[in-house]
Amino acid sequence: MSMKRGRGSMNEFREGGSSSSPGKNSAGLGQNMSQGGGKWYPVEGVKSIEDLDLAEGKITVVPTKIDALTQFTNPEGAISVVKYGSSVYCMSVGCASCEIPLDKAEVLEPSEETGNEPRLSCSFCQATYNLRTGERVTSAGKGGLMSGMMKGLFSKQESKPLPVYALGEKKGQVFLNTGN
Repeated sequence: MSMKRGRGSMNEFREGGSSSSPGKNSAGLGQNMSQGGGKWYPVEGVKSIEDLDLAEGKITVVPTKIDALTQFTNPEGAISVVKYGSSVYCMSVGCASCEIPLDKAEVLEPSEETGNEPRLSCSFCQATYNLRTGERVTSAGKGGLMSGMMKGLFSKQESKPLPVYALGEKKGQVFLNTGN
């Protein structure tokens, strides 16, 4: 297990992988923990990562009430959280390409392009992202008339990365680092 010092009052974080052990005051789950920086915000109403009851490969939308994430199309500052293997990933609630909510997105196995890291494919425009870094990767595009039209329509847009966030837990409170 690798430990990483957090910012300010966020003393220790365990990077990647498993949920917090009983008796521990903190555990960080998610990605980008080693990049440092950013501000940690408490996630309202979530006391533990385990409270999210994450199912393997299923996107869970979590309202955060964090002002830095709220906007007209996301008034609750929601985020998407998914468990894949022993890791938990946290990202924007909307696709960076088409801005459609990612609650129906498909979590895909790693590819040569992403190494050991799983991918996320938007169910609407088929944009595909590395779940850990948010980088846009080669589309996993499915067939079908609608999906082909949406992919064609949104492929002309500038390729933007999917915003990804770090989750941490300390003393009965879950925190989110937006990287800002």
